[in-house]
Amino acid sequence: MKKVTFILLAISIIACKNSDSASHVEPNPEVNQTATDSSEHNTENMEIAPLLGEINEQDLKQEPFNEWFDRNYQDFTADEAIVEEIDKHIHDYEIVVFMGTWCSDSQRDIPQLFNLLEKVDYDQDRLKIFAVDENKQTPDHKEEAYDVAYVPTIIFMKNGEEVNRFVEFAQESLAQDILKIVKGEDYKNPYAE
Repeated sequence: MKKVTFILLAISIIACKNSDSASHVEPNPEVNQTATDSSEHNTENMEIAPLLGEINEQDLKQEPFNEWFDRNYQDFTADEAIVEEIDKHIHDYEIVVFMGTWCSDSQRDIPQLFNLLEKVDYDQDRLKIFAVDENKQTPDHKEEAYDVAYVPTIIFMKNGEEVNRFVEFAQESLAQDILKIVKGEDYKNPYAE
């Protein structure tokens, strides 16, 4: 049992990292989401295609993605003092997100991000979200311009220039990491040099 637990933990840790050894599958840019068997609602027998390209919150609230989105959105709590401080600073930033609907880290953090952005009444027009495949690619290769290697990647920008980014997992918590970024405090994601 310990061996199985260790293997599952190892898989979840590396699941959202860039995979050079994964075979490249060219995504179909005309299809955002599909299921191999849409005639049945039993997701155990279906292989779900990930969302790809530019998406929005409503896309994540649709089946089958809403199962993890709704749960992680509702389970998110943040200290009110942290939320109030974020509210003072986050409106100066545009936010660009890269995520994978197949990625457990994205499934955990992106619903929490939406919850936090709702709490501070962030202007959703200043938020762009791109869903990548397991090779961390979008159909039009937007990830290349932002040097994305891991997901989720949440990039905070001012005047078209990157200020800082949250990558893959929190150093403290999602809210505390975002607070450091938007206040301009010293913050380095786990992959920053």
